[in-house]
Amino acid sequence: MSSSHVLTMISKSFARLALAAFIAGVFCPEPQAGIYDTGIVLPQPAQAKELEIFLAAVNQKKMDCGIRNFEPYSLMLVKQAQEAVKRHEYDAAKVLSNYACLLSPDIPPVYSAQAAAQWHANKLDVPAVAQSLFAAYVKTLSPMNIEDFSMVVFENAAVLAGSILLAFCTIALVLLLAYFSLLYHDVRHSIPAALPDFSVWAMVITLFVLPLVCRLSIIWFCAWSLVLLYAYATRYERFVIRGSFALLILAVPLLAAAMGFAKCVSQDEIINLLWKANYGYCDLRDTQRLEKYLDRFPLDEDVLLSLGLLFKKEGGFSSSQKYYERILDKNPRNYKAAINLGNVHFAQNNWQAAIACYNQAVEMAPSKTAAAHFNLSRIYQSKFMFNESEEALNKAKNIDLSRVSSYLKDISDNFNRLIIDETVDISQIWVRGFNLFMATPAYTRDVWRSAVGGRYFPYDLFVLLALALFAVNIPDKDQVRIAVRCKLCGMVLCRRCQRSASDDLVCAHCQTLLQKQSSLGYGVREDKKNRIKSYITRKRITAVALGYVFPGAGHFYAGQTFIGTAGMLVFFMLVLKTIMPLVFEGPWSFLLGPRSIACAAYGAMLLLYWCLMAVHMRKIQDKSSEENLLLRIVS
Repeated sequence: MSSSHVLTMISKSFARLALAAFIAGVFCPEPQAGIYDTGIVLPQPAQAKELEIFLAAVNQKKMDCGIRNFEPYSLMLVKQAQEAVKRHEYDAAKVLSNYACLLSPDIPPVYSAQAAAQWHANKLDVPAVAQSLFAAYVKTLSPMNIEDFSMVVFENAAVLAGSILLAFCTIALVLLLAYFSLLYHDVRHSIPAALPDFSVWAMVITLFVLPLVCRLSIIWFCAWSLVLLYAYATRYERFVIRGSFALLILAVPLLAAAMGFAKCVSQDEIINLLWKANYGYCDLRDTQRLEKYLDRFPLDEDVLLSLGLLFKKEGGFSSSQKYYERILDKNPRNYKAAINLGNVHFAQNNWQAAIACYNQAVEMAPSKTAAAHFNLSRIYQSKFMFNESEEALNKAKNIDLSRVSSYLKDISDNFNRLIIDETVDISQIWVRGFNLFMATPAYTRDVWRSAVGGRYFPYDLFVLLALALFAVNIPDKDQVRIAVRCKLCGMVLCRRCQRSASDDLVCAHCQTLLQKQSSLGYGVREDKKNRIKSYITRKRITAVALGYVFPGAGHFYAGQTFIGTAGMLVFFMLVLKTIMPLVFEGPWSFLLGPRSIACAAYGAMLLLYWCLMAVHMRKIQDKSSEENLLLRIVS
């Protein structure tokens, strides 16, 4: 995540606190702080029963104002609940946190605060605490919360992309350890013997570090190394190399795009204002920003609908009607504008005009107008037309039972609660963010550059694809490279150096030891046995060391290719999930503090996973075929 995104989230957090502090200041008889005249003040420290009575009235006022999530007030209640916990006033803390959940049922921090209050009040009430924490987790994963969900998408995409890149680099490191000497051997054969060995070493090292010399990143160095070593890899290692290139070329760019999309949506001002207007709380400054945006884009239906909704809830019916009529002038088939225009007429007791608007909406979209039928039933009930009211209500239930049932629970005589207002769908807000993201490729490009690093040049993905295709289409490896390694002593050999090498890739000395062990002198036999033992011990130590440093890498080096690759991916995912809460602040860190619980949980999982992989690595080495072969030779 870029520093600008973190700064944006911090600035939003301070803005929320400043807004909440303003609301807490005084009771304003006129709507000066925002589009809603809430007439609400913060509760002073009091007994739990007094707080409950006071906050129940606040909740009723919030619903009368048509506010779905009274976010700033809820955050201040969370703050007061935390202070109550410090004073050991646990009952008051529970009341404050419970009403924070009622006032803003869609945002995660209120449920986290509720869980904290429940825990301090009664540490044995584990089910209630778990239920609140689960609710907070579910709300974080809900697309309803643009900022939280964007953070989740960004973090998890970053973890997956980082895991793939780190595993890609680790595979290159393991193959370098295994096959670098073989490549040197072949290069040595292709260069005149008069050239000293150190010159050949310098040439081979320069060949490998060529991407770094060209100011490219470590990713390019690893990709280039895998291409150079591809001919020496085993069959299963080749499968992994091809899969690694496929993930690098296909998955990482898609994950970078997901990160760019999340960054774009969370940082766009209009998207956040649309969410606040339809699902949260808008103050006067937010409304003015929407109107200023409308001056530049006068035909934006989402903004027009949102402004009409804001003014209608405040009682500015003439302004609200103006915005809805502008929508219908542009798009006569917009059923949401027709329904909301009918609501404006309904609030002014202009029932015939309201009925006309509702019927017009039903004609536009018969399967989507549960709100129109519900509102018609309210009008018919007010006119004592009870049969028609029941018929309209049943039609509304047939179209959208859950929505109608939720409105019936909180219905009252207030015009903001008596009828259903249509809002901009949350899916439409996400689509709007996606369209903005597609029109701004810089977001993905910046993330890709940050992931790959190094010097930028265009069409880098195509260069990676060309490298992968080149490696995959290398002819038979015996025609490209001739160096092999003795399976017993690890000696680098080839048919030029040792024509008597067997088809089992055993050098002539080891072959002689196996076939004519009794005829060899004691010194020669012991020297060869010590070489074999030294090679196998060195190989085991390398595998164990790799397994301890990068769980899964030791398995890969020891020949368990697929288990090792999966193990490395899981290890790097756990490492990054542990680090993320320490590096990046969450949207609510200003209120809830650092995400130490998440960090500790993933850290514990990482430690357990490391121990399991280390134990499994030792078991593999204890049962290795090399050790059994060594015992056979020594015996």
